[in-house]
Amino acid sequence: MEASLVGSEMCIRDSLTGGFTESPVVWYDNTENLGVRLATIPLEDAFYGTLLILGTVYFYEKFEAKRSLSLSSE
Repeated sequence: MEASLVGSEMCIRDSLTGGFTESPVVWYDNTENLGVRLATIPLEDAFYGTLLILGTVYFYEKFEAKRSLSLSSE
């Protein structure tokens, strides 16, 4: 599940930064970031977005497991 979410996020970000279009929808000022890109996505942006998605999935699964455990003990 996490891999498909990260893959979807990377495709969306790539399309916004000019990966599939002649002109990007989102412009990044390289003086304001590291200047290192993963495909067309600034590295820190890709890392931050992936961290947000995986963090949400992690806590969802953690709380869901806790809820399932409490429901099974009733």
